[in-house]
Amino acid sequence: MTEHAEIKEDRKRSRKLHMPRNDNRLNQTSKHLLVSWRANCDVQILVHNCDPKNPDSSEISRVTDYVASYSCKGNCSLMEERQHNKELTMAAEDFTGNKADVVRACKQIMNKCASKRLISKQEAMVLLADLPLTICTEGFEAVSLTHSQQVALEGKLRDDKKFTMQHATRDRSFENMSLHECFHHVKNPTKNERHTMPNFVGTSGTPQFPVTTDYARHTIIVYRPWRQHPKDLEWIKEFNQFINSEECPVSAKMGYERKMHR
Repeated sequence: MTEHAEIKEDRKRSRKLHMPRNDNRLNQTSKHLLVSWRANCDVQILVHNCDPKNPDSSEISRVTDYVASYSCKGNCSLMEERQHNKELTMAAEDFTGNKADVVRACKQIMNKCASKRLISKQEAMVLLADLPLTICTEGFEAVSLTHSQQVALEGKLRDDKKFTMQHATRDRSFENMSLHECFHHVKNPTKNERHTMPNFVGTSGTPQFPVTTDYARHTIIVYRPWRQHPKDLEWIKEFNQFINSEECPVSAKMGYERKMHR
């Protein structure tokens, strides 16, 4: 609480403008915005010291990160939906002692979800305004980067249906295509379909500086063309050579350089 507006550092050592308030439950509020908007306002000004004509990327990133994380934050109502499903599951009774009980419980949960579908505030506003709903976000598909294969009880290897195997056996005309490029080529949507983005799992792809072994391994597997699944390499050395080469795509360099400059 404070009686006068002042700039302070928060727990994350970010400088922010703290406005006057006499109660911890009050939001950071501007009286002028309250009068013009006639409603409660949650205002937070992000302070930076750089010259607007020569901005500092590390300070600008705080603003972009805040806006992106706020716009993409999850909907709390999903917790309520999970709780409803949990209550229906726990309340289910055993009548036959076989899979018929499971089928009945699943039907009850599906009927409950269909009768009380939870929608976002944005979708509710579109429906109230009688505006057309369109698909405007990408879908995501998990792509495993591990080279493991399942073994049947007889000791034989099962057919590997992973996308990495499809990439390794791709047509010779796509020899110089990386795993990342190959995914977008295979999953290339038609005009009316939603675009699918790959979510590579199995090793950490979060950019790191200095470079870690996991990040270097992820970058080599995803962005450098290969036929045999890469293994037992000097990952950091291979990464440094690849990231500074002309063959390295912008999509691989962008995250690394952003982390390096920050």
